Amino acid sequence: MSSSGDYQVAACAAGFSLGFGYLTTVRAIHQTRANRAPWRSAYIWMIWGEILANLCLGILTWLWLKDIVKNGPVLLFFILFFYVFEVQFLMQIIINRISIISERKATSQKLKIATAVAISCINAAVFCIFIPSHLTPPPS
Repeated sequence: MSSSGDYQVAACAAGFSLGFGYLTTVRAIHQTRANRAPWRSAYIWMIWGEILANLCLGILTWLWLKDIVKNGPVLLFFILFFYVFEVQFLMQIIINRISIISERKATSQKLKIATAVAISCINAAVFCIFIPSHLTPPPS
């Protein structure tokens, strides 16, 4: 059962996320329209993937707070599923922007691949640890 304090913290986080989410979405719309071939741009796909992952994660956690969705392995899986995409997209967006100013394209390509591999390893470890640690009672 969620307490009043839980709802207050969630409401503050939701308001913050909605405010910046709106501004981010407007910016993404402008960048998509300004791109000559948005369907071929990995950057545009990552921006919209990040927005979609954030939206799904926000909806899922709000449904959990309202006790519409019960706590269990399926809920935890989808929380992690959207979290993994969120983290991967954010890191790749940052690396993508760095590669624009990079002088050597080979170095930026290696950086993109190394970042994807490192973040994927971390995400795999999080998947292995997060769900068992949040189950009640934990498996022994």
